[in-house]
Amino acid sequence: MNALRECRRGQAGGLAIFARVLAAGSDPAAGSPLTFATSPGALESISTGLRLDAILFGLLFLAALSSSIGRAKLVTAALREQWSGMKSATATLPGIGLIVLVGLSSALSDAMARAYES
Repeated sequence: MNALRECRRGQAGGLAIFARVLAAGSDPAAGSPLTFATSPGALESISTGLRLDAILFGLLFLAALSSSIGRAKLVTAALREQWSGMKSATATLPGIGLIVLVGLSSALSDAMARAYES
């Protein structure tokens, strides 16, 4: 029963976001950037909207970080193989740092390219 309840909550949230996307005149096929375009606009009318925005984007960051654990494991294994004396815990932090650095540079380069286009 819990799984069914969670599924309904997810569907209700999706319908609410989809309605907000259509009301804003955005293209529903735009994909994941819709989260960053519609959520702040939807939450700005609420008195605690700024806090909720911070929480939302913090949770999105944690979701992205947790989905990169497999990649972190791969980078950690490569670092341990390169420097045979390195422990797994010691290699994890530079591995995650490398992933964040590469991810930020690609995200910022896209934003910079859009800024130059307009």
